[in-house]
Parts: sequence; C-alpha cells; structure tokens
Amino acid sequence: KELAKMGPAGWTKLALYGFLLVGVYFSAFSWLVIHDWEREAYSYGWLIPPLVTFLIWKKIPVLMSLVSQPSWMGLIPM
Repeated sequence: KELAKMGPAGWTKLALYGFLLVGVYFSAFSWLVIHDWEREAYSYGWLIPPLVTFLIWKKIPVLMSLVSQPSWMGLIPM
C-alpha cells in the first residue's frame, strides 16, 4: 500500500502504534534529555530518536504491507 492510499483503519493502526511507542519510550527519552544532555560522552543521544523515527518513516510502505498476526512469542522474554 502507498501511504496516500491508506484508509481510516490504516491511519488508526499507525496512530495507535505511534502512541504506544511514545508511551513506552517517554520515560527513557525524558531521562535521556534530563540527565545525558550535558554529559559529553552521551551528547549525541538526543539525535537517536529523530533518526530512528526517520528510518521507520522511510520503511512505512513496507511495514504497512505486513499483515498483523497475534503471537504468544512476545511473552517469552517475560
């Protein structure tokens, strides 16, 4: 699918995944900004989230064409 041809269900899924990612990584990102902003060894850290977001954005057509399938495999790390 192309991004322009994505229907309401596709946009809803994209928004849901986006909100989930923000929810999961918010505390890590805020810690990164608050604690590592001034440390010289980790001063590049604030570039990582926007760079990863850009790379994911470039792969959206491929990611949107994948079929979501439930799996119990996600429980293995727990």
